[in-house]
Amino acid sequence: MQFAGEIGAYSMGVTKKIKSWYELSFLFGVTPRSVSKTKSIETFSFKQDFFFLTKDLDGLTTRLYTGVNIFHTTGLKHQASKFRDTPSGYYPINSIRGLLALGLQVSLPERPQNSYFFEMGMNDIWIVNSFINKSIKPSDYISMALGFNFNF
Repeated sequence: MQFAGEIGAYSMGVTKKIKSWYELSFLFGVTPRSVSKTKSIETFSFKQDFFFLTKDLDGLTTRLYTGVNIFHTTGLKHQASKFRDTPSGYYPINSIRGLLALGLQVSLPERPQNSYFFEMGMNDIWIVNSFINKSIKPSDYISMALGFNFNF
């Protein structure tokens, strides 16, 4: 389960631990009308997490990771290339995005198989725009997420 983070205000999914340092998740996210102020928005995401540092502090396990997400937002609102009032090629395809993230995962000693996480990241358009346009501050476009992994 995840709250925020550019793949919906609320998202749920399944994760497969491939290696001790690599996890692959598929998530479905929803941003309800009350949050989006327009229509409800649905998002599908493939999330890859690469764990590069693990520390155990009296049973409290902390893991740092970097993530690469590929997500698709449904609906025409996010497909700017479909609009006829802009020149061809003016907008890059908008409904499929990439996101680079950095996160921290914590497991408690009572339930080491479950974990909580916090991550922050930026999608590919804002990364490119921050290099091209120096007036854009990357810190203004960082997304943050909180989540919980429950092992059944």
